[in-house]
Amino acid sequence: MGVLTLGELPPPARHKLPSFCIRSINFTLPPPGIYAWRFLPRKKGRATKIESRISAPSAKMIGVGTLRLSSHFSLEAKLTYASNPLAPYPVLDMLAMDEAWVVRKKVAANPNIRSSTQELLSQDPYPEVRGELALNPNVLPSVVRKLLDDPEPVVRLALARNEHTDPDLLLPLAKDTFPPVREALAMRQNISPKLAEVLVQDPSMTVVLRLLANPFCPPNLGSSFLLKLPERKAIEVLGAIAPLPYAIQEELVNRGGVLLRAYLASAPWVDFSLWERLRNDPETFVRQAAGNNPAYNG
Repeated sequence: MGVLTLGELPPPARHKLPSFCIRSINFTLPPPGIYAWRFLPRKKGRATKIESRISAPSAKMIGVGTLRLSSHFSLEAKLTYASNPLAPYPVLDMLAMDEAWVVRKKVAANPNIRSSTQELLSQDPYPEVRGELALNPNVLPSVVRKLLDDPEPVVRLALARNEHTDPDLLLPLAKDTFPPVREALAMRQNISPKLAEVLVQDPSMTVVLRLLANPFCPPNLGSSFLLKLPERKAIEVLGAIAPLPYAIQEELVNRGGVLLRAYLASAPWVDFSLWERLRNDPETFVRQAAGNNPAYNG
């Protein structure tokens, strides 16, 4: 039995691993790096067989013994490794099974974790860990589909807020029973026409207003919704979501009724070029409204 010293590592500066019996060894010591260990099932009457992997591809070691590397690092060091996108996969794999959920949460946020690690973390008992995975910019579509049915609203809300996720994958969330999830979908920059078409029919007016106020919402969808409403109701909605994106303003000026055009003509946020058109509107009521606009009649 002896002690194997693994060179200089990130803090703490040097680590000595517990003694273990070497059965066979064939490796070239690489530059200082991080060493990780994978445990194989213990058999009765035998020591646990372990396989180590080192960051250098030339290094390989097979040993017999009992070892728990993660216990030899402080919590601060493990959090540092877990959040490092350059950390070797074996280290991240080990930390994804760490007993401290805050370490697993850091791993879940790491954009460099591989698919097997994501699958493991998607089943973590802590919703904070699953929620962090849902926000990961590189979360896999298969993991997204699994998290869509997560029982915790905080996880589904995190999915809705992840701008890197394909919006069409999130279509089931448009019917989510937790309103903030649907509101988060309506406010996404990365929103697809399919998703917007479902959200514009939401029974909650708050969701619809969030969608219409979103500058990334397809403009024809927002204007079509407003034009289907009675003019007075459309004006009420406009008052709640103003200012509107230019494309929706233009569509309402082109296709809106007299009351709607008059409201736009008097709105201080209406685009100047559109206001000039409304100032020359064939309807006297619209022209009068444009003349009373405080933004352009100082």
